[in-house]
Amino acid sequence: FIGWEKVDDQQYWIVIEKQLDDGQGNYYERWDQHFIEKRIPFIIEGTATVKIRGTIIHCSGDCVYPIQFDCTDLTGKTIQECGCIDNDPRSDICKPPIGNVYLYVRSDGNDLENCNSTNPCKTLNADFISNNINIPYIYQVYIMDSSSINYKAEITQTFSERIYGPLANESTTVRNLLIETEGQFDVKGKILFNYINFVVYATSLSNGQHTIQGLLSTSQISLQNCQYHMASCGISIGKSLVCMLKGGTQTITNLTVSDITSVENIIKAEFDESGTLDISNSQFERVTKTSNSVIGGTTKVILSYASNQVSISNSQFKVCKALYTQGGAIFVELKNPDAQITLTQTIFDQCESQSGGGIYSQLLDGELNIDSTTFDTCTVTQPGNGGALSLYQQTANSAISITNSQFKDCKTLSGSSSIYGWGGGIFLFTSISSNALSSSNLLMIDLVFNGCYSVIGGHNIHIRSPNTKETGLAISSNNLLTVNGTTNLYISLSYIS
Repeated sequence: FIGWEKVDDQQYWIVIEKQLDDGQGNYYERWDQHFIEKRIPFIIEGTATVKIRGTIIHCSGDCVYPIQFDCTDLTGKTIQECGCIDNDPRSDICKPPIGNVYLYVRSDGNDLENCNSTNPCKTLNADFISNNINIPYIYQVYIMDSSSINYKAEITQTFSERIYGPLANESTTVRNLLIETEGQFDVKGKILFNYINFVVYATSLSNGQHTIQGLLSTSQISLQNCQYHMASCGISIGKSLVCMLKGGTQTITNLTVSDITSVENIIKAEFDESGTLDISNSQFERVTKTSNSVIGGTTKVILSYASNQVSISNSQFKVCKALYTQGGAIFVELKNPDAQITLTQTIFDQCESQSGGGIYSQLLDGELNIDSTTFDTCTVTQPGNGGALSLYQQTANSAISITNSQFKDCKTLSGSSSIYGWGGGIFLFTSISSNALSSSNLLMIDLVFNGCYSVIGGHNIHIRSPNTKETGLAISSNNLLTVNGTTNLYISLSYIS
C-alpha cells in the first residue's frame, strides 16, 4: 500500500504488486524485483475509519520503476533483499536445519532473525519458521508472549507432529495467536496446539478458509488446553476453528470457546473417508451463528463413511444459538449404517435454534447415543420442533439411544406457524415400521422431565411416524420408553401426544 488520491471526484487506493514475470513467460531474476502500480476505486459516504494491514513501502520517485538489489554479493543481504539460492553462503538464514528445531517468537521479535531463544522472530510468517515447517525432524514453535499468522501454513509432514506450544519446563500460560485475514493451517500431516488462544479477525464467509483445516483422511489435528475468541466485539467471523473435509483423527481436549458471533460453525466435521473426532472437557459459551447459508450451530457433523465416529463427553454448550438454521449447539447427519456419534455427561444450557434447540439430527443410517446428559432451558420457536432434541430417524439401519438424561424447562414457543412446535423436550419422527421397532433401533429409558412445555402438544415428548398409533403401541409393549417417577406415561397429557 503506498497511498490514496482523488481524481475527478473518484477516490482511489494506490497499491503496488510484485511482478514475477514480464507477462510473456520470462521470469525475472531473484535480485531483479519489479513492481507495478495499481489503483483501486472506492466510495466513502460521510466519514469512515479504515485500518490497512500489510507492508508499507516508502518511495522517493515513481514506484513503478524496478526496485533492484545487487545480489552478486550476498554478504549482509536479507532474504527480503535477495532470496535464498542453491549453496547460499548465508547458512544462518538459508540453510535448512539438520536435526530437531525449536523456534521462538515474541511480540518484540524480528522476522529477519533465525528465531532462537536469544533472537526470537515476531510472527509465524518469518521465513525461518515457514520455510522449515515440513522438515523431517521434531519441529516446535514456542510463543513467548503473543504472535500472529497471515499466510497459509501447509503441513504435510507425518514424521512427527508440528507443535505450537510451550517447551519443556516453560510456562503453560495460554498465549495469544492472532489469526489475521489470510492466516490458516492446512493440514495433510500432523499438528498439535497446546495452550494457544486463537484470536480471529473479522472475515467474510469463503470456501477453504478456516483457522485449522484437515484435508486428508490421514490428517491428525490435536488441540489441548486452547481457547478461541474474536479480535474485537461487534464483528462477525467467517471461518471455523477446525474444519475437517475428508476425515482423519481430531482430538480436542479442554477447549474454551466464548463470545463468538460467526457465520460459520466452530467445529465442522464432514467425513466421507475414514475419520474420528473426540471432544472432551470443553466449554462453548455464548456462541451465535448468524447465517442461514451454513446449516447447524456451534458444531456440525456429517458422517458418510463406515468407520466414522464422533465422541463428545464432559463438555458444556451454554447459550449456543443458530438463529436461522437447525441445531443450536449441534447438527448431526448420519449417512452410513456403521457411523456413530456418542454424547455422554454433557450439558446443553439455554441453547436455541429454528428446530432442535440443543441438537438436530437426521439419521439416514448410523447410530446416535445420548447418555447422562442434561438439557436445560433449550428452546425453539414455531415452526420448529423439539425444544431440546429434534430427531428424524429415516431407515431401519439407524438407531437412537437416549438414556439416563434430564430435560428441564425446555420449550417450543409461539411463532409464525400454528401447525408446528411439537415436543417441548423431544421431538422424534421415525420411519421404522412398528413391527420392526426394538431396543436395537430405538431406546429412550430412565429419562427425567421437569417444566418442559410445547405450544402445540407433547410438552415433554412428541413422537410421530407414518402410523403414529401403531408406533406408540409398539413402544409401549416393548418398553422402549421409560420416564423416572412417571407411572401413567401413556395416559398423561404431557406424553400422550
